[in-house]
Amino acid sequence: MLSRGEYDEDVLSRSVGLFGIIQDVTAQIEHEQALRAASLSAERAAAEAKAMAETDQLTGIANRRRVSMALEQEIRHSELNATPLAIAIFDIDHFKQINDRFGHHTGDDVIKRVAGDAAQQLRKADILGRFGGEEFVIVFPGTPSRDATKVAERVREAVERSAQDPAVTISIGVAELAPGESAEALLRRVDAAMYRAKSSGRNVLRLAS
Repeated sequence: MLSRGEYDEDVLSRSVGLFGIIQDVTAQIEHEQALRAASLSAERAAAEAKAMAETDQLTGIANRRRVSMALEQEIRHSELNATPLAIAIFDIDHFKQINDRFGHHTGDDVIKRVAGDAAQQLRKADILGRFGGEEFVIVFPGTPSRDATKVAERVREAVERSAQDPAVTISIGVAELAPGESAEALLRRVDAAMYRAKSSGRNVLRLAS
């Protein structure tokens, strides 16, 4: 309820009465509450849609779109603040053979397992994403290649040590951002390093030149 009123005074400014109105504003309050609830619901739905659009549905980590955006953002930050930036690309060795032998359901389980093993070895600031298929990318903000290599090697060892079947390994390439280098050029260099790791026998890490 909402009430408004005023005193009625005589010539000597003495109160002789009170006049006012009482208004039922229940409907108005309920309407405002409904509007607020609808607004909050719309905000939550938008946030959930954004998260889904940037999340790999199989593994729950960042998808290609999200990790690509993060890489572009970190490159700009690196250039503005003169800080190092490194990335790693790795994929699961002989993954096609795993799919052919055990089936795609097992292949999906392997992808999820590798994503989980990798995530457990990363630091809080590191960004792990699935680029597609059995290929993953890690962005290492504020990190030179020597430190990124140490973290990436922990990831490789964790995957290799997994006690689950089928046993798998990964091959990794690591590269540090060069002055003025674009995201595309950096990705090409680190991808080439990963394929050098594969040609070196797999289950190893190679640093981009």
